[in-house]
Amino acid sequence: MRSLIKWGIDNSPALNVFVIVLISIGAISLIVMPREVFPKFELEILLVSVPFPGATPEEVEKSICQKIEAAVTNVDGIKKVSSVSQENFGYVIIELEGSVTDPKKVLDDVQSQIQQISTFPPRSERPEVKQIVFRAPAISVGLVGPERSGDPSERLNQEIAMRRLVEDVREELLDLPAVPPKSWIRAPFKGLFQPTGPAISSAEIVAAKPYEIAV
Repeated sequence: MRSLIKWGIDNSPALNVFVIVLISIGAISLIVMPREVFPKFELEILLVSVPFPGATPEEVEKSICQKIEAAVTNVDGIKKVSSVSQENFGYVIIELEGSVTDPKKVLDDVQSQIQQISTFPPRSERPEVKQIVFRAPAISVGLVGPERSGDPSERLNQEIAMRRLVEDVREELLDLPAVPPKSWIRAPFKGLFQPTGPAISSAEIVAAKPYEIAV
């Protein structure tokens, strides 16, 4: 320790340069370091969601959920399969074995099995398979349409139009450009560290009637 102190006294210019370099590295790291207010956690659960506009829970269960459950039951790495059927939507929850080291492979296998199902109803939309990521939404956007018509065919058209509107809003949210945060620390470096990519990393449709988008 004494030798280090003596070296610092004898070589004060070099020591000053070293301190300035450390401070500069720390300042730059503070500016460019990514920070996340709502950290995300990947769970060992896969979710298959299938929109089915105009369908009752019973129709969703019989035409969507049961077929998916039968198709994915024998996929390696799956511990448990359950489903939730509600009006206009069907969900299949797939819990993975604790020994699974590559959930992405299981997800691809599940997706491959579902793509082989050719008996989905014509009105149902394309199934979406994803790994559950726990992340508290920063914003919830609700969309409510007019009261539904009493005529079944007109009601179905209203559901389809509302679903398309929700998808359009979701796409527009994902296309919003990033905005540089206002910070006195970043002010001197304006134009040097501009954010790239979209402002919103995730926008998911999490509810229907009323439709809700979690951002």
